Amino acid sequence: MALTKCKECGKQVSTKAESCPTCGAKLKNKGNRMGCGCFLVLIFVIGIIGTIFKGGNNKGGNNSTVPTSPPPPALPAADQIPYQTVEQWKIPNGGYGRAIVIDPKYKSEKDMKKLAECLKRDTSQDRNAFIFIFDDKVAAANRKAAIEDRLGKNESAHYDAHMIGSYFRNINTGHHAITINLEGVNGPAKEIPQ
Repeated sequence: MALTKCKECGKQVSTKAESCPTCGAKLKNKGNRMGCGCFLVLIFVIGIIGTIFKGGNNKGGNNSTVPTSPPPPALPAADQIPYQTVEQWKIPNGGYGRAIVIDPKYKSEKDMKKLAECLKRDTSQDRNAFIFIFDDKVAAANRKAAIEDRLGKNESAHYDAHMIGSYFRNINTGHHAITINLEGVNGPAKEIPQ
C-alpha cells in the first residue's frame, strides 16, 4: 500500500483513500490541480477586497492610481537573484501577475529571501504583484494549463516538482511576503513575511 501526505494535516494516508481519516480532507481530486490555484485566487481576492475597503477612505476619490515614488535603491550585486519572466498578465485593479524562472542553484531559503527583495524593488510601482516562482522553464510555461487542469499525469508531476514559491505584494495593505516550497507544491510550504 502506497502512502502519501495529507495536504491539510500532514498525516500519512493511503493513496487509495478518498479522504484523510484524521482531518477529513478530500485526497483524490481526479487530476484537479485547483488546490494551489484556489489558494492563490483566494489571496488575490483578499487583496482586491482590501483595496476596495481601504480605497473608501481616500478623500481624493480616485484610488486607481499608484502613488509615485522614486524606485528603491539598487541592491548590491551579491544580493541580486537573476530571474526570467516567462509569462506576464495585467491584474485588473493595478499591477501584474508573472511566472518567473530562477536558476536551481538559487533554490535555498536564503536566496529566496533575496529574491523577495529583488521582486519588491522590481514591482515598487505596481499596486499589486502576484508572482509564481519556478526553477524550470517548461514548468513555468505550463502554469496556465496546470490551473485549467489540462496537463497529463507526467506534465502535472513535473509542474508540481518545479513550482517552488509564490510572491505577493499589495501596496494598499502593505502585505509583502514570499511563500517557498523548495520541494515543490507537495512539499512543506513556508511563508516569510518581509
